[in-house]
Amino acid sequence: MIQPYDSICSIETRNNFYKACSFVCMLKNKRLNYANILIILLQEKKLIRLFKNLCSFENDYECIRFFLECDPNIYKSKYIKRFLKKHYDNVYRKENL
Repeated sequence: MIQPYDSICSIETRNNFYKACSFVCMLKNKRLNYANILIILLQEKKLIRLFKNLCSFENDYECIRFFLECDPNIYKSKYIKRFLKKHYDNVYRKENL
């Protein structure tokens, strides 16, 4: 059985998430989808810290997990795949030097 407190926290977290996504769109002066917002957050460390504070997320993993809960198909996005491939290819090359 879901407790009333948990239900309120869940609704509040989701509302804060939507507000934070809207804030990122206003900062970039564009209408962005979840995949593009996530890429912007992963690129800009200050922005992801602000986003985590607004949404009361503990760490980056929790933030990304919530994105996947809101849009389960985000991992199929070509933008996400391209960003991760570029990022992790660079990390892999640095580790093997």
